[in-house]
Amino acid sequence: MTEHPMQMYLKHFNLSEEPFSATPDTRFYYEHSKTQALFSEMIAAINQADGFVRIMGEAGSGKTLQCRKLLKALRSHKKRYQVIHIPHSRLSEEGLYLAIMQELKLKPIAQKSLRESLIAHLQGINNQANTNPVIIIDESQSVPEDTLEALIELIDSGKRGMKLLRAALFSMPLEHSQSELITYQEIADRTTLTRELKAFDSDEVKRYIETRLIKAGYRQDPLYSTEALELIVKLSKGVPRLINLLAQKSLINAYNAELNQVQAHQVRLAAATIDTALLDVIEYKPNWFNRLRGRKTGT
Repeated sequence: MTEHPMQMYLKHFNLSEEPFSATPDTRFYYEHSKTQALFSEMIAAINQADGFVRIMGEAGSGKTLQCRKLLKALRSHKKRYQVIHIPHSRLSEEGLYLAIMQELKLKPIAQKSLRESLIAHLQGINNQANTNPVIIIDESQSVPEDTLEALIELIDSGKRGMKLLRAALFSMPLEHSQSELITYQEIADRTTLTRELKAFDSDEVKRYIETRLIKAGYRQDPLYSTEALELIVKLSKGVPRLINLLAQKSLINAYNAELNQVQAHQVRLAAATIDTALLDVIEYKPNWFNRLRGRKTGT
């Protein structure tokens, strides 16, 4: 039986699995001082009665991986947290309520509207000792304004000022025109933790690559030459998604050239196959807010 090309490529470099997959995988989470501090801050904020976390970052900066790391941590403490994950954020107000009901495995209450049923259920959950419902929304920049308003009203619907939900929103950075809207000002007023994910510096890029290789089973001499690593640092600008793309494609190029180490030439070949807009990702900010409101943009 002929081996699959991927298996041959992994075998060539003595890897047990793909180290630079585009799919966010918490097993390959790169732990360093900044992410440790961020994770601790997120947990501390969510443990507050009015916890409202906002994590922002440009495309490819690792927001989804941070989101999944938080999800995994909270779900491992089922008695303490009831987690509501909203991965598809383009929801109507009713769609939001239905998604929350489905995540918590709740059913509508007779003679009550969907919203009233949800509020009653959430109040019941909050009345349980040490049980906290937490809503986590990935790509929250895509949530329609009306739905965000409904979420804020839902959070504020508890008795005696109690918040019905703690929240963590992961999004692209807000544009100025957006941050001035009343809805986003209300969110800013409620936010107990705001952080923006930054690109890795040169040393962090190198440790990131080394960490992922080790977690994929690599235990031999450096797989990337010094020149190859420096070029990945320069071209990726420290953005995790671009690091993964360049590292993976250059590794495949080295395999095709029957090399045991990636050289700068293989990185240049990899860069030539990547969209130049991606290689300029730090400066590129998709005008998603105007697209959401149905306006034409120059991008």
